[in-house]
Amino acid sequence: MSPERWHEVEEIYHSALDRPAAERAQFVANACGDDSGLREQVEALIRRTESPDSPVDHPVWTLPESRVLLRESLLGPYRILEPIGDGGMSRVYKAVDTRLGRTVAIKIPKAQFSGRFLREARAISALNHPHICTLYDIGPDYLVMEYVQGSPLKGPMPTERALPIAAAIADALDAAHRKGIVHRDLKPGNILLTESGPKLLDFGLARQTPLAGEPAATATDLGVIAGTLEYMSPEQLQGRPVTERSDIFGLGLVLYELLTGSRAFEADNSASLIAMILTAQPRPLRAFLPNASPALQRVVDRCLAKDPDQRWQGARDLKAELEWIVSQPVEAPLPPASPPVPAARTSRPLRWVAAAVPILLAALVAIYWLRLRPPETPTDTAQNETGLQNSRLTWFNRNGAVAGTLGEPADYWGPALSPDGQQVAVSIQEADGRRGIWLIDRVRQTKTRFAAEARENVNPTWSPDGTEIAYAANFRGHRDIFVRQSSGVGPARVLFQGDVDASPLDWSRDGKTLWYNHSEPAVVLDLWTLSLARPLHGSSLFLGKPVRADWAAESPDSRWVLYRSNEDGVRGIHLQPFPPDGRKWSVAGGSSYQAAWRGDGREIFFDAGGAIMAADFNASAEQPLGTPRQLFRMPPVLVRGRNFFVASSDGERFLLVAQLK
Repeated sequence: MSPERWHEVEEIYHSALDRPAAERAQFVANACGDDSGLREQVEALIRRTESPDSPVDHPVWTLPESRVLLRESLLGPYRILEPIGDGGMSRVYKAVDTRLGRTVAIKIPKAQFSGRFLREARAISALNHPHICTLYDIGPDYLVMEYVQGSPLKGPMPTERALPIAAAIADALDAAHRKGIVHRDLKPGNILLTESGPKLLDFGLARQTPLAGEPAATATDLGVIAGTLEYMSPEQLQGRPVTERSDIFGLGLVLYELLTGSRAFEADNSASLIAMILTAQPRPLRAFLPNASPALQRVVDRCLAKDPDQRWQGARDLKAELEWIVSQPVEAPLPPASPPVPAARTSRPLRWVAAAVPILLAALVAIYWLRLRPPETPTDTAQNETGLQNSRLTWFNRNGAVAGTLGEPADYWGPALSPDGQQVAVSIQEADGRRGIWLIDRVRQTKTRFAAEARENVNPTWSPDGTEIAYAANFRGHRDIFVRQSSGVGPARVLFQGDVDASPLDWSRDGKTLWYNHSEPAVVLDLWTLSLARPLHGSSLFLGKPVRADWAAESPDSRWVLYRSNEDGVRGIHLQPFPPDGRKWSVAGGSSYQAAWRGDGREIFFDAGGAIMAADFNASAEQPLGTPRQLFRMPPVLVRGRNFFVASSDGERFLLVAQLK
């Protein structure tokens, strides 16, 4: 019922009550005329008023068919003000909590309080997020929620406005997904835009991870496929399991509509619409927005992938990508192409420009190398601690030639290459001083925030299968070790907590051991191994000597370990069998900060004297280390955290934290 219709019903109803009971029927008939629906609604209200029982003595769903609540009537402690929404399964009223004086929204089912409403109550009550409507109370047959003043989302709107809204919704979905809640009905009509940002509403179709002993919810637990057809994911239409990635698809549809003002999939009938969602691709953004960036198109395409495995694996990843796009400079439109100049008519000035291009390129290369000139040796302290753009992740090949860069200039700390070589996890200091961990895609050159809850999140360490990342975070004033899925989905869990700093260093290739260092007053730092077998067997001290030992890397076959210590009076890299058998070799023969194994374990890389060195490794030889040889001189590097360089699995590429001046 619309507010206008309600006011008409209410006006006739109150006028009728002002008359003697015997005259009311005739008055209502005259006032309503030929509008039989209006007459039935007014008469139903009058019958309820004349009944000896108060309406609140009965569950709302047992009241007459209209189920319309009167202005100023009471539902428990809530005084009804006006209707504000009327959907297919429920009616919503604006009301006042007479105990607190708080304006609320009351949602009442049009049928008996079903599992749908109980599910919505359970879903919303588990959430506390600024962009999700808050549940205040639950009655025997109604929900009392935060009253949200706003308007449903509607496009088109400028990109700079649409993307922060979509990022806020992604953040709300991330909070819901972490509680095991999938919305399943994401659409513009279920999102209100308020002065404080968007609010996600209507969790009536939400699926929540069942409690112990409860049956699992299914996609058709309402007797029909749940959702709104135009905004359903392919798996919803096919009756397949619905997961968090179904909400990612829904958010992609919402974002598309915000940007373009059109639905991604439109058709004349339901059958054609279903076929489009299952098989067709929406029109590209550039059909509506000529200046839409390729990065934005990739975001939408990945959201709307037909296969859930090809979508963003978590709302947090999507949120970070949207925020990254927002942070980039606005791309100016490309100028119209000029017609080519025939070679025979090329003017002298143009020939001069052509001749100058090689000289200009050579000058740029020289400037680049001046910024990356070799140092004498790496140091532990950054020479530009205050700048947020004091380094760049730079690829070098084995002869020292620059092979590319990764990401923009920033304050990087401790990069780690994923086992498949496609992503780099690295800690980056942000503008507010917080140090978060980001994942940078090597091919797409995009980055996704992975961990930023604590003030300091450092030393990311990949699991051997690439599905998890261990890292250190200082939630309690010092660093403890946590682990979470590399997709960003799900909460972090504790691997190690102590009373002093601890940081992960390496995850063994067999997945059984995590190496970490641990502060000890007598030796500053020492090396420990944490057993990851089930059940956990706890931690073990590696050296057991009163020396500083603070870095380690286990060999691919898990039988050897490279580690850094000052046991010979100089801070250098050493090699031992694992478990130790008494044998030990000095890798660099002097000061060295870090080493790395080639993927097949047959070569070791390390720094010495301002250069990246290599030595062959033969586990069966009496002297397993070959003669060290220099690969290339390093540029100035920032040496902080666990490492300042990583080597590709084939040993052909090296990613360094190159210092910018």
